[in-house]
Amino acid sequence: MQVVVSDFDGTLYTRHQLIGDVIPAVDAWRRAGNRFGIATGRDLNMIHDGLRRTGLAVDFIICLNGAYAVGMDGTILHKTLLDDDLVPALVRHPAAAVSTHIQLSGEFLTKAVLRKDSWFTKIGIEFESISEDEAVRATGLGQMSLAFHTDDEALAWKDRLVADFPGRLAVHPNRISIDINAHGVDKANGVDRLREAMGWVDVPVRVIGDGLNDVGMIRRFGGFSLDDAPETVRAAATKVYPDVPAMLAEYMVH
Repeated sequence: MQVVVSDFDGTLYTRHQLIGDVIPAVDAWRRAGNRFGIATGRDLNMIHDGLRRTGLAVDFIICLNGAYAVGMDGTILHKTLLDDDLVPALVRHPAAAVSTHIQLSGEFLTKAVLRKDSWFTKIGIEFESISEDEAVRATGLGQMSLAFHTDDEALAWKDRLVADFPGRLAVHPNRISIDINAHGVDKANGVDRLREAMGWVDVPVRVIGDGLNDVGMIRRFGGFSLDDAPETVRAAATKVYPDVPAMLAEYMVH
């Protein structure tokens, strides 16, 4: 058995469709006795929505940048939450004040504080609109996400948050957004927690992604990226592919 862990947005899915012939390739991979799953910055609500829209079947989900690992039967195998005492300070931080929305994620329907120019209402998922006062009182968060107008703005606020909360946060850039998790949370550790819980420590693991939040996972597991990924991501990869089906084909044992 081999295990493949793939990023979702930009790696498997873009512009409202899958990239390449993903479904037959993943189905063949799984029929051969292998496992295939997702590692994403999305929360459970949003990744389940993406899987329903595409019809893609997977064996496991690592979501919220590794804060949660979810098994084949939907059981949460591992979770690392933000400290509740951090939430008020994060909601009232200058980064949140200029963000176009504040997204709160955990074991609940996605919640969002919406402001002008937010793209959140355009993505077509179910969510609960809340006030900033309600956000301040939120508990049990796996992730808080903020959105800005440019990639550079997002990166600048990432650095500011890390400096303002030393040793307490992991902040992952995701294009014009940043995802805020508990310190130490990333996709690489999420994969490790899943492997431990599933007893897959000695099973070959292949990982592939296209974003900055995939770089740690790619480096940890000697993983792969895509031809059109940013140069920083491609530089971390041992090989680049045109799409995930091409990678699966290379590692399929016939």
